[in-house]
Amino acid sequence: MQKGGKYKIWIPSEIGYGPNDVPDQKTGGVAIPGGSLLIFDVELQDFLPRDQFEAAMKQQQEQMQKAAEVGGQGAPPPQN
Repeated sequence: MQKGGKYKIWIPSEIGYGPNDVPDQKTGGVAIPGGSLLIFDVELQDFLPRDQFEAAMKQQQEQMQKAAEVGGQGAPPPQN
């Protein structure tokens, strides 16, 4: 894919949501019927070189780890 490229992607139900209906969490109805072929129109607007992407992912993981450590410290004990 090149920047600005437009593609249509078809995902058969076998590798998508499968044969079962997917419920709509808000209405309780069916959001995606079982056996549905998924079709997406995709446009690549921009991209990062691999080294920049990996550096950004590493930084995000470190931030999440720090937040988890801070969130776990000083938390009140569970109430019985």
